[in-house]
Amino acid sequence: MASRWKALIPALLLLVAWFSTDFLLVLKSYVDLLCIGYSSSKTLTFLLFLTLLGVFSWMPPLGAVRWHRAYAGGLGLLHGLALVEHTLFVRAVGRPWWSQLMVIGDGHLTSTKPTHLHEPKAALAWLTGYRGDMLDSGSSFLPYFPTALLVVHAALILLVALLGFLMAHQFLRNHPSGAGLTMAMAVFAAAKASIDGGPLSSESLLPLPFMLLLLQGRGWLVPVLSLATPAIALSLWAYGGDPVFQFLKITGALALLGAPLLWDVCHRQPDSKSFLLATAVTLWVLAVPLLTFLGSGQARRPPFPLGTLRYLHRRLEPGQTVYLHHRQPLKPRADAPYQPVRTYRGRHLWTSEVKLTRSTTTAELTRDFANNPHHFPATWASGTTTYEFVANVSPDQLRSWKPTEHITESHLTSAGPGLSKLELSLRGGANMDVAVDSLPPGNYVLTHFRILSHRPDSDPE
Repeated sequence: MASRWKALIPALLLLVAWFSTDFLLVLKSYVDLLCIGYSSSKTLTFLLFLTLLGVFSWMPPLGAVRWHRAYAGGLGLLHGLALVEHTLFVRAVGRPWWSQLMVIGDGHLTSTKPTHLHEPKAALAWLTGYRGDMLDSGSSFLPYFPTALLVVHAALILLVALLGFLMAHQFLRNHPSGAGLTMAMAVFAAAKASIDGGPLSSESLLPLPFMLLLLQGRGWLVPVLSLATPAIALSLWAYGGDPVFQFLKITGALALLGAPLLWDVCHRQPDSKSFLLATAVTLWVLAVPLLTFLGSGQARRPPFPLGTLRYLHRRLEPGQTVYLHHRQPLKPRADAPYQPVRTYRGRHLWTSEVKLTRSTTTAELTRDFANNPHHFPATWASGTTTYEFVANVSPDQLRSWKPTEHITESHLTSAGPGLSKLELSLRGGANMDVAVDSLPPGNYVLTHFRILSHRPDSDPE
């Protein structure tokens, strides 16, 4: 009976999240504590991972192999490949190893830095053929790596995913449910960080103390706790800026991983102190997403889940002009709450200017097309927005570029030897996806980017 519940709970969560964007965003706010990212797909993948563990929990472990050793070895190889690919990339573009770079590849942009590497996403892009969103896409790196390296990397990703499942399954069969849940979360977070993060990211380091503690016992408590210090330091360095956000993210991740272990202690030693501690830690986990939303300015906007939820339920009034950003020609429903006015076409994106005919929300507006809600698929600012980009290509290489319909004005000048500075003024309502889509085609690196004039803001503040 217990094994059925282990599968049923995450399966129900997965089913509701699949059909309810609001519920999915709430769940994402907790998964983001372990492995932050733009996409909601990792939340669905995590729930599927837990569901499969529950479904197969009645089966004995596969063989007598110590799967945690194989998983650790595979994880190390993945991190090694990530460092090799980053080195190859920075050498190819002639930039320092510690640089933070933005990579353009056929209208897709990805940033990368040693504390949060995105080069490993190239292997996933090669394996699946999925180009990803306009931002944070691994396909931008494909021209910089040989196919053989991508094949090896993709095969290793699949192998480590299987080893991680076997390791979590083996541990769950031999330990209490709380410890098994913590191990499952740690295994998933560490595997995700090996593809999106790299060995120097806090998302890679935070799960390791819990895995070591569960596998090696209390004798490893001191070295385990010592790993928390570089994890916290790297998180501050990587994300910087907002101390409230950093404090809540780190303590929330530690509490999320530790709460199931504390409830195991309560089950073995049912006393008031253990119960109060487990309850306090669990309440802190539940409160962290809301506290982050209330206390951190950046968390009140997409791509942060509760910021996206707020954005999707923004009430818009009749007569208001709204801009919809979509990848395919817009086909309004018969009961659509707007009347199309005009459409501007880019290379990959269309922007449709529409006039609202009745009161509506952003969520209803975006039902007519598929786009990531974290990317402001509907905007309503007026006026132009000017972006400044500096690319590692000479102006002569960009002379033949023809501005898209989104651009009202452009200026191309030299920013130094082998560098071009491009200023683009975009029509009202353009978002960052539109700005990236308006850049000259090709594969190159942005060494500098900033917004010169106001950014169209769909946040209701």
